[in-house]
Amino acid sequence: MPAAAEDGAMLHLVTALPAEAQPLVQRLRLRKQTTDSAFAVFSGPDCRLIVTGVGRINAAAACCWLQARYGQSEDIAWLNVGIAGHALLPIGSAGLIHRIRDPLGQSWYPPRVFPWRGNSLALRCLDQASSDYPYEDMIDMESAGFFATANRFATAELVQCYKVVSDNRQQPAGSHLNAARVRQLIAARLEEIVTLGEQLRQLSWQWRHLNAPPEHFQALLAEHHFTVNQRHQLRHWLRCLAVHELPLPEAVWHPGRAKKILQILAETVQTTARKR
Repeated sequence: MPAAAEDGAMLHLVTALPAEAQPLVQRLRLRKQTTDSAFAVFSGPDCRLIVTGVGRINAAAACCWLQARYGQSEDIAWLNVGIAGHALLPIGSAGLIHRIRDPLGQSWYPPRVFPWRGNSLALRCLDQASSDYPYEDMIDMESAGFFATANRFATAELVQCYKVVSDNRQQPAGSHLNAARVRQLIAARLEEIVTLGEQLRQLSWQWRHLNAPPEHFQALLAEHHFTVNQRHQLRHWLRCLAVHELPLPEAVWHPGRAKKILQILAETVQTTARKR
């Protein structure tokens, strides 16, 4: 397992349909949570998958429910996997989404800060299925609800969408698409999806450690009262100490006010910086 998984980094997978979920559940060896009733949820040591149902409202509701039930930190990665239509792209092609547009014209741009050699595609989220494929973008019905909601719980870099083309003008959805075909389309892209999930978990692990409280931060908060602004200053100066590989001054543990502690830390760092 990668370092991300070993350190407890978690991935939340979100699919609309049971047929989209089934290949992922089997490949990742996820087990159904029998106590959950609002949505079908499958879990493993470092991954949870939720089946939302069709539509952006269902997707948003499922993300909120998953966060309320299991969201313990802001470093959980979120990945929406599913099928989508496109006017011209061949069925079975797939890609990571770089723009999502909802029916009202609002857009989101999932930032990509990890290596990706696959396709990069735009996606338009509709409230009703379309059979005439009027746009140059891929089309689905969940992505806007997913991204707008999951992005409230995690930094945008940790929220991504991956879509597989399931129908186009030559082969509309109604002509061939059923549950078995959906499973087949997702199964054909499993390795790429799993690799993407591992990259997101690794990014989650890195985000956690970059944003972890510096050494002595919690201990000093327990000993003294700091305002919100003073907490930010305390975090800053303790990180500066770590960068300069300086020990914590003994004086900060003596009885005193938060303002005095911050002054001691600032003088220690600044004195060292001037000498160097």
